[in-house]
Amino acid sequence: MTERYSIRSGLPIVLYVGGISPHKNLDGLVHAMTRLESNAQLVIVGDEKRDSYLICGQELRETVARLGLSDRVVFTGFVPDDDLVALYNAAKLLVLPSFDEGFGLPVIEAMACGTPVAVSHIGALKELIGNAGLVFDPENLDDLASTLDRLLQSEELRKRLRQRGLDRVRRYSWRRAAEQTMSVMLEAAKQGGGRQRTGS
Repeated sequence: MTERYSIRSGLPIVLYVGGISPHKNLDGLVHAMTRLESNAQLVIVGDEKRDSYLICGQELRETVARLGLSDRVVFTGFVPDDDLVALYNAAKLLVLPSFDEGFGLPVIEAMACGTPVAVSHIGALKELIGNAGLVFDPENLDDLASTLDRLLQSEELRKRLRQRGLDRVRRYSWRRAAEQTMSVMLEAAKQGGGRQRTGS
């Protein structure tokens, strides 16, 4: 399966699943990869053809090339469900570095597969994972990189978060997901405005 997407065997996988839009902070994630102490590859799963909201895939690829990361960053495009489950299980962790995020379905999917998660502390993601994952400041690339390193370097931490994630995911249902999404939308409507990344 990994060969199908040109994923290097033997190199730990940091997995991202979601849209390829500026608010997803993939530019920050790619830059954070240059600050890792660990040797790992970033696998970006996202269907640019179907995601029409401010696609930045070409710019992201140019950034990857400019930073000399072409052999450590993989763009898979669309991945069918069976392959996606296999990728969750193959990954050391899932990371969602968004500046703004709703419910975060990939987090639930990852936890259900026993994959540890690291997420932005902005939006609903922090509340979604509770103590079942790590959080970081998406505007601070050093914080993002060090959080990834903590997970990549500690099997004990991954094991602990894996069990917590499996326990936590049992609490969720589609009704609860809808209620939480609505809560986030209402809060966002109250706050308004946007965010910009600093510290790069």
